[in-house]
Amino acid sequence: MSIFKNKTAARFGDFIAEPRLKTFQFIPFLKLSKKNIAVLLQGLPVLFLLPMLMCAPSNPKGAPAEKTDAQEVTTMPNGLIVAELFTSQGCSSCPPADKLLGEIARRDSNFLLLSFHVDYWNYIGWKDPFAKKEFSDRQRHYGDLFQLRSIYTPQVIVNGKEEFVGSNAGQLNAARKKAKPLNASATLEIEEAFLKNHEANFRFSIKGDFENTTLHAALLSWAERTEVKAGENRNRLLENQHVVKYFESRNAVAEGTLEIPYQAEPFDQAVLYLQKADGEIIAAKTINITNLD
Repeated sequence: MSIFKNKTAARFGDFIAEPRLKTFQFIPFLKLSKKNIAVLLQGLPVLFLLPMLMCAPSNPKGAPAEKTDAQEVTTMPNGLIVAELFTSQGCSSCPPADKLLGEIARRDSNFLLLSFHVDYWNYIGWKDPFAKKEFSDRQRHYGDLFQLRSIYTPQVIVNGKEEFVGSNAGQLNAARKKAKPLNASATLEIEEAFLKNHEANFRFSIKGDFENTTLHAALLSWAERTEVKAGENRNRLLENQHVVKYFESRNAVAEGTLEIPYQAEPFDQAVLYLQKADGEIIAAKTINITNLD
């Protein structure tokens, strides 16, 4: 789904097209001449065969199974990649992207997925429990960087440099293959991390060329299941992976601390990453919450 940057919603249809059944019209013979009867009899074998053809399996036994989008995505050799997915439980186009990127993240530890749930689809029937305005604002900032006429879901952004529909496995493979390796021009280290007084505290150090960069930190949950009771995905049990719960940013310095206030919501991992003013992400580091002191 897409929304204009002036906040006027525009529905261009789902990115996942639904098949439409074709209908056939049979025109009766108004006058059954001998010639017409002959033509009709010649067509009878085809008419009897049609039901058999319509019920025939699309993948006969012994034929190779068609690959799914997730099967087509492979592990890439060029190190860490940060994929920011802008999604919503109120968007019927989003579950395929959620599933695709979630499966990649489970298989490839170098694929750092951050699922930002936006709030601008909450009005169409279902209020996404993970949606925040700040995540929508982050996507709008990307819209300005990429000079997009509108923002949309599901949108994935790879290393801050390329954007496309999140369920497009082919384009995702291509983007990952040509992505520049992270931690090349600058390196980011988490020297100390701990939870205290509803704050996640990170003491970090940065080396290399990080001038005019921003340090982002996200607290995320690896998996969330939600029974959606209204909206476009009503009566569906949705599974979302690597859901961002809390997000903070600050100007990058050689050494410092970054605090993220949090409530009682559970989270499993922290992701810290460096981003240049033009959007390019140049370094990233993760730490599991179970490893925090």
